[in-house]
Amino acid sequence: MDLAQQVAVRYQYVLANTQNAPGGDFACTSHSTANQLRIFRESLKEAAATAGDELLPVITPIIGKLNELIPDLRRSGRGNAEGRGADRSSWPPWALC
Repeated sequence: MDLAQQVAVRYQYVLANTQNAPGGDFACTSHSTANQLRIFRESLKEAAATAGDELLPVITPIIGKLNELIPDLRRSGRGNAEGRGADRSSWPPWALC
């Protein structure tokens, strides 16, 4: 038997023995708190991805409309600033931030 055949036989042996393995450490410890938290975290990620896929077509046009309104709000804000006094002395404290 040449070297290539020996490697092939060893490879087949490894494959045959690892297919019967019980699933590694996770299968034995999946009931532990740490692994339950990992499962929960991945489930949340999957749920978020699904929700994002569902909500994206709905939210995108709303965000587009909000982007169209922002320049109008800026223009109306400038008009109000001039009406209340451009020196900002009459502005309320929260508006000066």
